[in-house]
Amino acid sequence: MIKKISPKIERGVELLKGFGLTENDALIYAYLLERGVETGGLRIAQGIGIHRQYVYPCIVKLAKLGLIELVKHGKQNKYKATPPNQINKIAKKRVFEAENIVEELNTFSNVGSEQDFEIFVGDVQVREYELSLMNSLKMDESQFVISGASQNFLDYFGEEYEKLALKGRNKKLKTFYIGGKHEMEYLAQAKKINPHFTYRLLDDMPQGATSTVVRHNSIVLYSLAKPPLIYVIHSEVIAKEYKAYFDMLWNLAKP
Repeated sequence: MIKKISPKIERGVELLKGFGLTENDALIYAYLLERGVETGGLRIAQGIGIHRQYVYPCIVKLAKLGLIELVKHGKQNKYKATPPNQINKIAKKRVFEAENIVEELNTFSNVGSEQDFEIFVGDVQVREYELSLMNSLKMDESQFVISGASQNFLDYFGEEYEKLALKGRNKKLKTFYIGGKHEMEYLAQAKKINPHFTYRLLDDMPQGATSTVVRHNSIVLYSLAKPPLIYVIHSEVIAKEYKAYFDMLWNLAKP
């Protein structure tokens, strides 16, 4: 029989179950988090009140997820919980895997709408979106930017900008940027960080707080006013139309 646990642990177990762990998985991880020290399998079984035979399959699963680590003591194994931020790493990995699955299934799917959209509002969502985007990039992807707001973008992301730009460089992200003469200093800085960054200038490009980005089968509209907002349209048809519009402006712009 499962032993009575504190309200905090009970709440933690419910959250972990919502994340996809079984009750026994969640109990074991929460128990080890609370103890904070290396603990043997028998002690774990006694501590949470389940039979020892049910502990070890859960330990194997939790170890694969990176939620616990094995510590050898001679012939005996003990187990220790890793910090809770490992949950974030698992979640990000699942998002990346889900995006790959969706992309693969869409190559032969004839089901669904021709377009979909997402909206991200506020500093937390906007920054998380941009970081997630850079982390999920595949090698040698391309993006096509119509802006005039590079100063606004740099001011908004601050010190994070260089980290984001370096992630793009490491994945050889090819950026084609149409901007204005007022941006030359900032665009030269971007080119210095990422040699795959190419830009052209339009004489009458206004300075502002908005940008339009054409990416693989999607259009991303940035508005970094208050509150900051990102609007993403997922549509192969619309992406192709915006790419044609970009190409027209690119041919008019000056290298």
